[in-house]
Parts: sequence; C-alpha cells; structure tokens
Amino acid sequence: FSVHNLTAVDQSTDTCTNNFATLNPLVPNSGLTFSEGNLNVVAGDANYRHAVSSFAVDSGKWYAEFKAVSGFNSTDKNVGIYRTDNAYSATTGLGNYTSGTTWAYGATGNVRTSNGNNDTGEATFTDGDIISIAMDLDNNKLYFAKNNTWINSGDPTSGSTGTGAYAIVSGDFYHFAVTSISSGGAALWSCNFGSPSYANSSDAADANGYGAFEYAPPSGFLAICTKNLGSSGG
Repeated sequence: FSVHNLTAVDQSTDTCTNNFATLNPLVPNSGLTFSEGNLNVVAGDANYRHAVSSFAVDSGKWYAEFKAVSGFNSTDKNVGIYRTDNAYSATTGLGNYTSGTTWAYGATGNVRTSNGNNDTGEATFTDGDIISIAMDLDNNKLYFAKNNTWINSGDPTSGSTGTGAYAIVSGDFYHFAVTSISSGGAALWSCNFGSPSYANSSDAADANGYGAFEYAPPSGFLAICTKNLGSSGG
C-alpha cells in the first residue's frame, strides 16, 4: 500500500502492552468536538465546556503538556485537574466548582479553585504556548508551567515543602482536564499525555523511558500510561 496524508505525528506510540491517556469522549458533553484520537478538543458554544483525561490517579507523580493551539487571545480559557467525585456539570468551567477539588490555570494568568481566583497576575498564555502540569499526589501539590517556566516560582521537585505549589484536596482520583469556550474564538487544545498529536521540537521521555514531551518532565514525574500506572501504584 502507498502512504497518503500520513505524517510521523499521526502514528501513535500506543501498543497492546502500553497505552497512554487521551481525553474521554464518553463523559457527556454535547458542546465539545474531539479529534486526533481524542487528543484535540474544541467547544462549539459560549458555555464553559471541560473534558477530562481517560485515566485518573490517586497517588504518584504525573506530568502532562497542553498546547494552546488557537483561540486563546481573549476569555479565560483554562487547563488543570478535576477530581472524580465531583458531580459533573457540562457547563461549569474548571476552577468554578465550589468543592476545591478542581484547579485551573487560565489564559489571563489567573489560577482558580472553589469558584474564585486563588492566584492572580501569573504569566498569561496565548496561541502556540505549551502549558505543563506536574501533579504530585504523594504530597498533594500541583504545579503549572508556561513554556517550561513554572509559575509562582514553583519547584515540582520540592516534595512535601511544596515550593510555589497549589494545595490539592486529597481523598479521591484526579484527572487532567481542559476547558474550552467559543467566546472570543473557539479555544482548541491539543493534549500530550505522552503520545502527542503534534510534532515536538525535541521529544523528552520520563525517567522510565515513556512519553514524548516538548520539555523534560521534572525528576520523579511520569507520563500517564498503563506501564507507569503499574510501576507507581497510581
């Protein structure tokens, strides 16, 4: 057979023995359109719509990257984490749940939880930027980075000290998650849980040799894939 319209990024590194997370299209949300093997997502209306990762974890240290592809020049479109025990609301943005069990870093530079701004004035982001999340569920700490610079002077390797971290409420499983909204231009996210749908300038693996990230995961943080789930106990 001849190859047509197939590039290297269209070839997944998933195998029958190791699968990477994607976004979960089975979570009911009619306002979202998924593509690229459920790694890309965009909203089609003016409601805040969020999508969660197909894998959730309750322990271990995890790393993922999220590329703001287009539509991020206005409105606080955001990325973060979502705890499984929330009562899912299709039109509630990350950080707007009052339980304190979701966190969101928005394009306007605000970090939100419990339906309020927990931190303001951090680095804004726009089309083409890559947002990294380091989720430390052993110490209940959360870190965000823009283009490999950790906001709030964060240090994911600081362990229980939690330098520049945001505190995670423990007690259940967490998903990575993104929010999109059509206002001001529909926000298109492309997610990299270790097997990206876009080309990196330099593919960096975690300490176990899994994943292909733009930036090297912090020491001790792993790609969210089935091989790592078994090794970390997450």
